Amino acid sequence: MNGLNDIVGQDAKEAGRWFSRDNLLINAYWGNKASIVNQQGKDEYVGKGYSIDGWRLWSNTNTLSIADDGIIGDGWLAQMLDYGRIEPGVYTLSALVASGKINYLHLYPAFGNALVDCGGGLYTITGNLSKEKIVAGLRAAINFGTGCKAIAAKLEKGPDQTLAHKENGVWVQNRTTRYEDELRRCKWYQLVFKEWRQAFALFVCRAANSCTAIIPVDELRIVPTVTFFGNFRAITPTKAINFSEPLTTTLIHGRKGFVAVDMNPIKGLEAGDVGWLDIGDNDSYVLLNSNP
Repeated sequence: MNGLNDIVGQDAKEAGRWFSRDNLLINAYWGNKASIVNQQGKDEYVGKGYSIDGWRLWSNTNTLSIADDGIIGDGWLAQMLDYGRIEPGVYTLSALVASGKINYLHLYPAFGNALVDCGGGLYTITGNLSKEKIVAGLRAAINFGTGCKAIAAKLEKGPDQTLAHKENGVWVQNRTTRYEDELRRCKWYQLVFKEWRQAFALFVCRAANSCTAIIPVDELRIVPTVTFFGNFRAITPTKAINFSEPLTTTLIHGRKGFVAVDMNPIKGLEAGDVGWLDIGDNDSYVLLNSNP
């Protein structure tokens, strides 16, 4: 079955009740706040950089806030695609909103701008993704009108959208997702430790005032960048050392099973000390980022 047109004898919009292709976007169902993967834990993001898992704001004037029933944006929200997993073909990018409007949809650098407003809050764009366009920097991007509240987005291979169908003249999302499933997909790209007193690594000191931290992971997409922000503790059987960034960190192993990082200075540690590291307060975190 290749698409809605393969369901013979049924109106495509009605057939959407039963048929939905896989979503190539991660963390793209936003109609229930509890289902949004947001490992950084903020309710509002302002300016260029990562926001909810998998998504980044594209310029310093862009904003994103999280409501109970959707995300409210202003400007560009984009997801970098793992282009090694994308094949050439016809693709459809769509977005469903509860209020406001979408200005543009892009599958950059392949196609964009000429979106179709389906009415009732559904927007789509379809185009051809050639082999030459499947490059680093390939991204799905949504331009929110000011105050636009979005429920979901979808990128799928095919000439039509299967994000939503109509019931009594209203677009209804075809498929939702479980938080646990989306979190598992997101952790392929990003992992955050941010809970107060959360132990995130074991360590061993090979020299005074420095250590090698071993951070357990399942598997990350690529060797990550590792960012420490705020305050932390190094705990041994005999002492607890408080320390904070700025730290000098050197990644020495990463991606599958564990990530190892050399860290210094941590004053008070001695050669031969072993123990664990934890988060020092509610405003601190460790971010492992292996986004494309």
